Amino acid sequence: MLPSVWDAVDSLLNSSVITLSENTNTGWNLFSFPVDLNNESAIQFPVGTSSLMRFDCNTGYIIEDTLTSGKGYWVKFPSEGRITISGTLRTEDTIDVNWDWNLIGSLTQKIDVDSVLTLPAGIISSPFFGYVLGKGYYVTDTLRPFQAYWVKVSEAGKILLQ
Repeated sequence: MLPSVWDAVDSLLNSSVITLSENTNTGWNLFSFPVDLNNESAIQFPVGTSSLMRFDCNTGYIIEDTLTSGKGYWVKFPSEGRITISGTLRTEDTIDVNWDWNLIGSLTQKIDVDSVLTLPAGIISSPFFGYVLGKGYYVTDTLRPFQAYWVKVSEAGKILLQ
């Protein structure tokens, strides 16, 4: 029996290294890492980019020098540009969240917020908020690659993206 088109797509999704690009805006951006890195991959941030800042509701903002999948970051770009990254697809993630506001990342593909699950169930207590410089925060119904989102939860737990 010949393999189906879906077998080929499944094989591609589970094993191939992909390269993604995203435009960046001048100023502050909410940013996340939509692929899993392998040892040969790196991100090419524009010269003059600020430090990465992630948020923890217990300690506030924390400056990071390494991106971690599943986390969201504030990053300030000096001008409009383009980021290119390579890695393997991230089709699911389990993100630890603390009670209150959390800044989370996204996956390689768009996700409808109605498909987001939590452990324990039902702990999401706000819409998901994105941010665009000059326009401010907005409520979103879709989590997009490269973007990060604010979400409030009623107790510590996990957010399941798939």
